[in-house]
Amino acid sequence: MVRIEEARNELFEDDAGELQLRFYCYIGLRGKEPNGPEEQAEQAQFDSDQGYKAALLSTLKLTRELLADGSL
Repeated sequence: MVRIEEARNELFEDDAGELQLRFYCYIGLRGKEPNGPEEQAEQAQFDSDQGYKAALLSTLKLTRELLADGSL
């Protein structure tokens, strides 16, 4: 079972004025060795094109679109 220690989203503008999303998520696997193979596999899923990272990029894209058309 995955244990999420902390998750945080931070919207900010970079030096070029572009909207960025910084996402922090500290995870651990209950009963598994810290940084062991199971935890590394979970991190790989998190970073994959089909994983959590992809969902965050999709959210950021939609947020940028809403900001551009004045909906935010």
